[in-house]
Amino acid sequence: MAASRRVDAFFVLGGSIQREIYVAQLAQQYPEIPILISQGSEEPGVLRLFRREQALIEQVWLEKCDKFTFDNFYC
Repeated sequence: MAASRRVDAFFVLGGSIQREIYVAQLAQQYPEIPILISQGSEEPGVLRLFRREQALIEQVWLEKCDKFTFDNFYC
């Protein structure tokens, strides 16, 4: 069952602030799990969002090198 397996990281495709809010809430519950946000909101906005949710930002990586979904996996 997939839900019972350990999660190595949260990967968030950009394009929806709702996804970023959701992962910030997950970060509160699982502060040890790294988060990769691909082409999401601009950095100041993401940092404010994580602070608002009282979630740690040390595990968050904002990836800005892709142009298409396929590039997410390449980068």
